[in-house]
Amino acid sequence: MANVYVGIIVICVSVLMYYGAFKKFSKTEYIQAIIFIILAGLLLRVFVSSDLYLHSWDERYHALVAKNMLKHPFIPTLYENPILSFDYKSWVSNNIWLHKPPLTLWFISLSLKLFGISEFAVRIPSIIFSTLNILVVYLLANELTNKRTAFIAAFFFSIHGLIIELTAGRVATDHVDILFMFLISLSVYFAVLFFKSKKYWLNIMSAIVLGLAVLTKWYAAYVVFPIWILFAIDNSRKLNIWLLLDIAVFLVISVLVYSPWLLYINTLFPLEAAWEGKQALLHFTSVIEERTGPLLFHFDKMRILYGEGIYVALIWFLFKSIKSERKYSYFALLTWVFIPYLIFTIAKTKMQAYTLFAAPAMLIILAFFIDFLLKHRKTAKHKWAIGLLILVLFGLPVRYSIERIKPFTDLDRNPQWSRQLKSMVKQFDGKKSVLFGYPRPIEAMFYCHDAVVYSGIPENDKINDLIVSGYKVFVFDEKNNIIQLQDHD
Repeated sequence: MANVYVGIIVICVSVLMYYGAFKKFSKTEYIQAIIFIILAGLLLRVFVSSDLYLHSWDERYHALVAKNMLKHPFIPTLYENPILSFDYKSWVSNNIWLHKPPLTLWFISLSLKLFGISEFAVRIPSIIFSTLNILVVYLLANELTNKRTAFIAAFFFSIHGLIIELTAGRVATDHVDILFMFLISLSVYFAVLFFKSKKYWLNIMSAIVLGLAVLTKWYAAYVVFPIWILFAIDNSRKLNIWLLLDIAVFLVISVLVYSPWLLYINTLFPLEAAWEGKQALLHFTSVIEERTGPLLFHFDKMRILYGEGIYVALIWFLFKSIKSERKYSYFALLTWVFIPYLIFTIAKTKMQAYTLFAAPAMLIILAFFIDFLLKHRKTAKHKWAIGLLILVLFGLPVRYSIERIKPFTDLDRNPQWSRQLKSMVKQFDGKKSVLFGYPRPIEAMFYCHDAVVYSGIPENDKINDLIVSGYKVFVFDEKNNIIQLQDHD
């Protein structure tokens, strides 16, 4: 029941903060209002991130690779010292690990260096970036729309259930998608400021951040480029030599940020790099790891991620964009939404978080629709109907947030297997130590210092060879005991 008691306290404190934020906003105290929103969002993220174990997909792999990178930041490894043969194509059991680009892993590794080896330290970068993204969404929406829309969009982002779950590592793609979304948002924001202020360093910053986004989750980051073009058109930039120069600088700088890593891995780890590149393309033509769904999978998930009212908001925003004087900036938001949705609708491999980097645009559009309804409610014939619609548009995202955060569910946040693993690590840890038969080898290698852990048990001859070679060989038996083998009959 501990999770329930803490959850009730967290929700009560969060509600008070959100109430204070709306009160401050109504008094035009905008800075205080957004601070309350950010603090409430931070509290929710810390609460959900406090599980005392590593989650299965994909957090445990990111955690172990990041921990190994403390020793060699530019050589990402899963099994640091693989004493058994392995398939370099298997990202769950290989040596050189290129399944994800390195930036997220570097941030996690830095956090482990600063705060020690723990589950929460793995999540600190995501907590920071996810919380900062609340502010970026507010600032971006304020530039493109108005303060009330920006405030509502920041509120929705702060409570977004899947974003909070990913921050905590509870669901697949976790910390990678959090950093990716933050960098996309920041790159777009710098682009907006560049065309508004004409300060050239902002274009360079937008390009650098885009390059960093590629180093987080590859080329889907280039959704920023058509958005950049639409902002240029909206700011009356004509196609001339100067605009072409701006485009060239933007693209070249972004490429310069990530190309050294590509050159490096293709030179040192050509087999692994080629395989992962092929796998990335296979996501579009084949179903990978049984991650599939119907053609309109992502459009169906849209109602769960943003509330069923999002469909109405998108249709309204499309027509508003066509008629608006700022149509190209609004089209930029629509581009931010529909390019990811179209690309990942075509892709045969489907996961709910694949389109999440469109969330900032989606939430700005939803907030803008609510702002429109609030403006017209006073003069509307059926005020009650508009009021009910506004309540639904707010209520559904809140409901889905609570369902994902699970503050009132009696969760076991420190399961028995995790407690047992941490208590028995010293029994088998040490250089030239290997544990066989343990069902959670990735977690075990994260918590220990030097031991190698496998879920299976090799043939007797292999075990004897390891003992002769000076290895301390341990076996996790059926009674959950760790036994050291002196020899093997």
